[in-house]
Amino acid sequence: MRLAFVGTPEAALPALDAIVASTHDVAAVLTRPDARQGRGRSLSKSPVAEHAEGLGIPVLKPTALRDAGVAQQGVQAQAAVQTQLDEDAGGGDASAEVPQGFAGCFGDHDATHS
Repeated sequence: MRLAFVGTPEAALPALDAIVASTHDVAAVLTRPDARQGRGRSLSKSPVAEHAEGLGIPVLKPTALRDAGVAQQGVQAQAAVQTQLDEDAGGGDASAEVPQGFAGCFGDHDATHS
């Protein structure tokens, strides 16, 4: 199955690796836009973005998952399912609402962050 993976924190990396190692095809990774961090306020990629780029997976960085453009990008990537493992990727339960353009959605909230 071709899918889109949604995640940001380092805690999402084992899930991404497991999906990549499976028979599924990760069409794209969606993560937060680069954010300013540190005293120098330099732009920093999310752990998932860095890892996905290293694996050669296209990375999309929408400002909100509910944007109409996100569904369009999923359709363009021909992803059938969206998976989500994030501390807060768009607010709410990813499995509660299947984004337009996707056949299904799987969500796992990372409760280790406070």
